[in-house]
Amino acid sequence: MSRSSTTIEDFILPSTVGEMLQEDFLEPLGMSPEELADKLRVTNATVRETISGARPIDAEMDLRLGRFFGISTGFFLGLQTDRELRLRKYELGQTLDEIVPRLARAA
Repeated sequence: MSRSSTTIEDFILPSTVGEMLQEDFLEPLGMSPEELADKLRVTNATVRETISGARPIDAEMDLRLGRFFGISTGFFLGLQTDRELRLRKYELGQTLDEIVPRLARAA
């Protein structure tokens, strides 16, 4: 029996942050990437690259998006981090499972 803490959820990757930005934020508002770029005071290329996944969300973009959409700081960074962790966990697979956790020592 494996002692792995890996679950099926770890292998189901959530959408990219760019896909979520497009599908869950821009489309419902009927907003184009160019309009968002104008509102965020960034270049059109910055928003297009973010949506396509060519540019990862950084702290600055997270702050701009959070401010514009009225959501908490770190929301978009958290989505990206969660996706990256799941992807890396999947890629490491058995190698990660073979690492034996260090148990806390009794004082």
